Amino acid sequence: MGDEKVIYERALRREKAARKAAEKILEQKSAELYQLNQELNAKNLILQQNFTTKEKELQDLAKNLVEGYVIANLDGFVLKMNDSAKDIFELESSGSFNLQSLVANDQEDHLSSGIKILLEDKALSNFELRIITPSEQAKTILINASAIKDAKGTVVALQALFRDVTEIRKLESDRELLLQKLKLQNQELEEYAHVISHDLKSPLRNLYTLNTWIKEKTQNANDPQVTEYFEMIFSTLERMDNMILEILNFSKSDKDAMHFESVDLNVLLAEICQQYIGKSNIEIELTPDFPSVYGVKIKLFQVFQNLIDNAIKFNNKEKGQVKISHKKTDQAKTRITVWDNGKGISERQQAKVFKLFETTEKSHSSSGVGLAIVKKILDAHQSEIRLESSVDEYTQFSFELNISK
Repeated sequence: MGDEKVIYERALRREKAARKAAEKILEQKSAELYQLNQELNAKNLILQQNFTTKEKELQDLAKNLVEGYVIANLDGFVLKMNDSAKDIFELESSGSFNLQSLVANDQEDHLSSGIKILLEDKALSNFELRIITPSEQAKTILINASAIKDAKGTVVALQALFRDVTEIRKLESDRELLLQKLKLQNQELEEYAHVISHDLKSPLRNLYTLNTWIKEKTQNANDPQVTEYFEMIFSTLERMDNMILEILNFSKSDKDAMHFESVDLNVLLAEICQQYIGKSNIEIELTPDFPSVYGVKIKLFQVFQNLIDNAIKFNNKEKGQVKISHKKTDQAKTRITVWDNGKGISERQQAKVFKLFETTEKSHSSSGVGLAIVKKILDAHQSEIRLESSVDEYTQFSFELNISK
């Protein structure tokens, strides 16, 4: 009996010790759980504050967006809308408004195709749609939209940015109509120039023939004054013939096919200069290593040819000089300069040399069209031609061309 009591007391002591140890572990774990709970609450508070801040920032962003911002359910009913969207759609509040009710009747299939793209989890970019506002005003809106999905990845709503592009599209349409009208007018002007030139050339040829016959009939008169009169007549006829030809050239200077390509100026200038070898007292000097430029080859040929012709016509020096050089202005452009040591152009005349039929002096060889053609061609190349000159010293024309890549 005594042994049993001892065994029972020993077991009881072990049980008490185990209970105390368990209580101590439980107390320690409870303290740890309390500490973790406190930390979790603190972090949760921070997350809640951050969420509130971010939500407010997003709300402010949506509110201040120039574009209209809308969140709508899959049936098209508005869930959220900023002020810009209300202005675009002419709405006082979102309420239970359905955006699809604004869509023009002939745009419904187009809208369905856009919604289909969004439901396939694809973004909708620069999607144009025509709507009719409550005031019956037709508007064209540009839409960029995406789908909103739940935690399972199911599309539950749609969000979109809207921009009113009605005025922009109207301006583009007006511009296109204006361009078409201008094109037709240019065609009519070109046809008119051809008709006029043909009608003028026919009597001109007759005059030339008649005067040739009269000169032959009177060549035995040996009257110096008669001979002088005939030379004046033929000179005037030649000048008129040149003017008619130049009118045609001017009318076509921007009507030919404007095929822009890479043009090697070294090859182009060598070909042009070959025409003047041994034909004048002018020495043409080219700086080496001209770049290839982006332009219309035949038009650039005309530019250089007209500038060189101009330098030769108005050079009064025993030894005339024409220098053509280039200088890179930046990575994309080069400045071309055509300089000559001729008569020069006074300041009064410089203001009008690029105008049609304006020339610095009357001559049957100068129609006053060449520099007008040069300016017109360079305008088409988006280049401005500049003139510097000093009377009886020099004349310099310069312009920039895009370097070919």
